[in-house]
Amino acid sequence: MLEVAKSKNKDGSILFVCGDMLNLHLDMIFDSIVCANDSVNYCSSLDQLNKLFEGVNRHLIKGGAFVFDYHQTSRFSEFDEPFDEEGMVGDVGYEWHIESEFPVLRHTITVYGSSYPVTETHEQFIFELGDLQLLLEDNGFRWEIIDSSKYDDLYMDEKWMIKAIKERVLNPHNEKFKNDVK
Repeated sequence: MLEVAKSKNKDGSILFVCGDMLNLHLDMIFDSIVCANDSVNYCSSLDQLNKLFEGVNRHLIKGGAFVFDYHQTSRFSEFDEPFDEEGMVGDVGYEWHIESEFPVLRHTITVYGSSYPVTETHEQFIFELGDLQLLLEDNGFRWEIIDSSKYDDLYMDEKWMIKAIKERVLNPHNEKFKNDVK
């Protein structure tokens, strides 16, 4: 996916990095960081969420924004009973199975094509909004839920769009972030 994205970046103005979001150690500071497409839901514990938020704090300027989407806990009642869907995208068939068992939302996707089938299982973890709030605040962020209903009704009952603003540095003695402490 990064190679496709790089090929579309004709002027080379965008830096693409492949790495572990739980071990974020770049020699850069940013105005904003976006983590989309359920990526934060792949953190399998509150400790992992904490590591992610610590890393984001290290890489944002004071006042910088961290924007991410996060499944709502209502997804568990939505998938009390397993959900199955099958269909076609062009000439490729698929089956999609979703089941839930707190705190896991498990997606099993099978794709059928000329050299397929290929099956993948994705486990997404959903924690209470209050737990996210505490971790964000402990990691120096003020946060709010973005009301995205005027843009996309899907997010009203499925996901929270969260904007976290960095208010304080976690380790002000780190020279790399000294200019950020003010």
